[in-house]
Amino acid sequence: MNFRLSVCAASFVLSSLLAHPAAAQSSRPGMGAIPYAAGAVRGVTFRVWAPHATNVSVAGNFNGWDMAANPLASEGNGCWSADCTNAAAGAEYKYVINSNLWRRDPRGLSVVNSAGNSIVFDPDAYDWDVDSFARPERKDEVIYAMHVRTYNPQWSQWPQGTFETAIAKLDHLQELGVNAIELMPIMEFPGDNSWGYNPSDPYAVESAYGGSRKLQEFVDACHTRKLAVILDVVHNHWGPSDLATWQFDGYAPVAEYGGIYHYNSAGLCCTDWAPPGRTTPRRKSATTSRTTTRPGSTSSARTASARIRLSTSAITTPAAARRATPTASA
Repeated sequence: MNFRLSVCAASFVLSSLLAHPAAAQSSRPGMGAIPYAAGAVRGVTFRVWAPHATNVSVAGNFNGWDMAANPLASEGNGCWSADCTNAAAGAEYKYVINSNLWRRDPRGLSVVNSAGNSIVFDPDAYDWDVDSFARPERKDEVIYAMHVRTYNPQWSQWPQGTFETAIAKLDHLQELGVNAIELMPIMEFPGDNSWGYNPSDPYAVESAYGGSRKLQEFVDACHTRKLAVILDVVHNHWGPSDLATWQFDGYAPVAEYGGIYHYNSAGLCCTDWAPPGRTTPRRKSATTSRTTTRPGSTSSARTASARIRLSTSAITTPAAARRATPTASA
């Protein structure tokens, strides 16, 4: 009986290996999900940093959310990668680490929302109206600080401003003599309403604002009006909720620390620097989470904590100083 079971198990493993070929690491550069075209061959390169993982794969709507269909190969430096010809821009995906941790892409450029899946995004697919732009000299800048959600909003219970509604009122700023717009943080955050200083996905543009493509349209519309765009970025504290980076590859020296993307020492891991009302964002509804997250996958749910998670990314200049020293501009 045991012998028969062993033979059956071996046959199942063999058939799985034949159905899903071994991974080969990508020779293409870049982190995250990068669409590519090489002659007639098109696909997406996936690369993620997960130094404590024993195995990594990518699952998405392009492979039926099959965690065995597209394994990633270890590059020996903490990164895992593969070229996937069955994926394309617009595909939803998550990384599956150690066969049980479903994670959004920390370097993903687009997400369904902070409780959903990552989306493969191709920034080069946008056709710019303004191909080159000369930013005003710093001494000549007249900067307008814009919060997208409350600038020219469509009102319901909460202001519903987006990049699209902001574009509709750019002429007003131009008439005022403004020549640069500083966007308050636009990276994905939990919920749909926030100042933006609690990011969950540091490279993805807030879905409630319209996402990454709408940001490109906004920048293009600004440049058409000779308005520069400055981004206010937050890399020294994230969360505290909906953080796919928290214990990303399963590693943490102790349970309350965040692992590879976060500081792992007392006093740096988390901070109570602001009242709970400021540090605990409003969560997306359970309905939204259920409909946008793959069944069986996990999403961060740490709303009980009112503590900001400190990241190990470079500490940025204080917000007040960034008016004089912008961190990023276009």
